[in-house]
Amino acid sequence: MSVQSFEPRGNYIAGQWVMPSGGAAISSVNPADSSQVVLSAPTSAEHALRAASAAHDAAAAWAALTPEARLAALDRFAASLANRVDDLADAITLEMGKVRSEAGIEARSLLARVQLVRNQQVPRVSTWTAPGVDGECRYRPLGVVGVIGPFNFPLHLIHAHVIPALATGNAVVIKPSERTPLAAQRYVEAWHAAGLPPVLQLVQGAGDVGRALCSAPELGGLAFTGSWPTGHAIEKSLIERPDVLVALEMGGQNMALIDHDADLDQALEGALLGGFLTTGQRCTCTSRVLVHRSLAEPFMERLVEATSKLTWGDPNTDVFMGPLASVADRDHVDALCRAGVEAGAEVLLEAERREGGAWRGPSIHRIASDHDSDYTRHEVFGPDLAVTVVDDLSEAISIASRSDYGLSASVFTASRASFESAFQGLRVGCLNWNRSTNRASGAFPFGGLGRSGNYRPAGGDAVRYTTYPVQLQWNDLGRLEDQPHVQRALGGAPAEPAQATESALDGLERLHRLEEACEPYALYPTIDAHGDASVDVSSLGEAVRDALSEALAALGCEISQDSDIWSLDSGLDPVAQALVGVAWTQGDGKTPVQMDVLAPVDYTASMLGALGTLLALFARERNGVGQEVETSLLAAAVMLVSEHFTRYPGKPPRRPTGKGQYGPGTAHRLYQTSDGWLYLAADGRDQWAALLKLIDADGAGKVTSRRLEKAFSE
Repeated sequence: MSVQSFEPRGNYIAGQWVMPSGGAAISSVNPADSSQVVLSAPTSAEHALRAASAAHDAAAAWAALTPEARLAALDRFAASLANRVDDLADAITLEMGKVRSEAGIEARSLLARVQLVRNQQVPRVSTWTAPGVDGECRYRPLGVVGVIGPFNFPLHLIHAHVIPALATGNAVVIKPSERTPLAAQRYVEAWHAAGLPPVLQLVQGAGDVGRALCSAPELGGLAFTGSWPTGHAIEKSLIERPDVLVALEMGGQNMALIDHDADLDQALEGALLGGFLTTGQRCTCTSRVLVHRSLAEPFMERLVEATSKLTWGDPNTDVFMGPLASVADRDHVDALCRAGVEAGAEVLLEAERREGGAWRGPSIHRIASDHDSDYTRHEVFGPDLAVTVVDDLSEAISIASRSDYGLSASVFTASRASFESAFQGLRVGCLNWNRSTNRASGAFPFGGLGRSGNYRPAGGDAVRYTTYPVQLQWNDLGRLEDQPHVQRALGGAPAEPAQATESALDGLERLHRLEEACEPYALYPTIDAHGDASVDVSSLGEAVRDALSEALAALGCEISQDSDIWSLDSGLDPVAQALVGVAWTQGDGKTPVQMDVLAPVDYTASMLGALGTLLALFARERNGVGQEVETSLLAAAVMLVSEHFTRYPGKPPRRPTGKGQYGPGTAHRLYQTSDGWLYLAADGRDQWAALLKLIDADGAGKVTSRRLEKAFSE
């Protein structure tokens, strides 16, 4: 790779390279040689507004294409990038000092993103419908999405936003880091060479250009990757723009927790990779290691020895670390380490420095559990590790939880229970078991909380913040909704009371209709623990009460009007409906669930209704929620059954139909209520059968997500 300055091409707007005028410029400097300017690029804040306008003009035609047509165009972009992998990697190394082997990995990673988005992300925003509803949910693009990128992964962390945004029908404006204009220029040259529509714009510049982009009236979304102060400033600047969907990824102060039963070699490798990969300039890099006292002495001794042997130097040679991205970054790391020492940190390994560039070797400090200084308050973002000795995992979790950041953490332990305890105790977006805090998968959601992000992760979830959902519902032509007041106003008669249906979701719909009927009168029905509905009509006059009574009757409500508190039997929770609701929960058509009541029951009706609703929710959301939500729904169902039903202890009675006895197969269960027996049958290997096994074995209190997962896989 020759050492030279490169020619700027300006900004890329509406499919053309446009050179700004006015004198403002940014320059990238080779951090391995501070005397070398890599690229000086003129800038213009006004160009950011022009780019947003051009993106808006191009967005409609792009959004009108089918998803596959857009993805086919993006395949051409990927092919064009493939022809430039070496040039892209060279630019990354020249401008931010990343070792050439890592820069090559970053450049090559761009090529697979389109296929990843096609296979894993676009299906997440495909059209779907809900049982019993005449309608569907579709997803629309935001329009114009701004992408403000970082210097540490100048192409990967732009590309990971650009491809999902374009794939879902948006046009994009890129504002790359002012430190890496050459890498961004080469990236957009690949787009231009592919002959693609003008839905990708590039504006080079510093903070003034970023602020101008945020102010563009056409902006519908903004994806930012960078530091907390800049992300916070962006969020404040858009506080009065709720129409702009903002996704922030703002770095971390990540910790590795090493328990007493950890594999020492594995923990050491994780600490070295976590602390010093990419010269400590990854947002997921480990800042602090919390090591159990029983392992502390050998761990720290070997950590210092191994760290001192890490190679660092010319990034175009076979070394582990290159320089930091700039001399200012090196000075920032040094200043925070000095603050730590002044507050009591012990130097275990002092950093070596070299002249001529942003050269700094790795360092290690030991700090107390209650250390409080800028060293632990702020993101160091460089090759340094702080080590704290703890007495147990609970103390480690407590220390880690005090951080204002919440991006990544690692737990090194042989115990699954300990790892699950850390999962419950830590608030982070990425949690690793026996691996470093680095190297997160792009197939999963990637983001954090607190000063690390705003609950809009990139990676596998990027399409969630490049689109918005639209609920569509419809009626057949000529079908009236039969609201009695409207019918009278139209000169017609109110419809006959609606027939009770047997769908759990229809019951929920009737509840909504009940609320709608009462709302014009400033009344709000209440539902008690047994599922019984009532409404207080004391504020209404006689004529108004009559009108409300007609409206409720049209919904199929039977009303007890003996006082100012009307009891409403709206058919929301009869046993038959609850049972059919539960039967509906297995949606594959092959493993139906049947529930029959062998004798009359009293209080169990509301319990069955709640159970039916829970399982209906579980089935409906099965493909759209995470394990935590699934576990919550199932655990609630476990609690309802185990608390209110008792397992039938003897020989099962014969079926009322005379077709043989109930049970005693593995998936057949009889539960006793106060007035009768409840029979639950699950045919086939399904979630309901697994749930019953767990109820029998443990009751509600001992059912965990791991046990559910194990039961479902058996």
